Amino acid sequence: MAIEGETELTVVRNVVRGGRIGINLGCASFGSTIAHNTLVSQTEAGINIDTCEAPPFPGSHDNSIHHNTACSVTSTASIALGGSSDDNSIHHNVATTISSFGTGNQIHHNTTKLPIVDNSGGGNSLHDNTTDPSVCF
Repeated sequence: MAIEGETELTVVRNVVRGGRIGINLGCASFGSTIAHNTLVSQTEAGINIDTCEAPPFPGSHDNSIHHNTACSVTSTASIALGGSSDDNSIHHNVATTISSFGTGNQIHHNTTKLPIVDNSGGGNSLHDNTTDPSVCF
């Protein structure tokens, strides 16, 4: 399910099985909510907040990703935030892992199979996350 440049979009209570990416917020998404979805068996990411990282795209920001289950086939990020994914709220999810390249993101109260990868250089707030190898099958 690719969503390009949407604002204030709500995607709730879906089940997505297989494919490369389950839900992809496109290059200029902001103010959207992705919640209570189940994404399993994707080869790249269950939920991807894409930024295209090149002008003229302003990046994706102020999105809320919560209460989802995102279990990828591989160890790539089940919930992935690109380099210009800033000021998003990622909370109360169960995922293989979460990866963030943006800054100003609030990443809290998630349970991941593998440790969260924060490539922001300290620009994100991570707290109360749990690593549990038994989640995601």
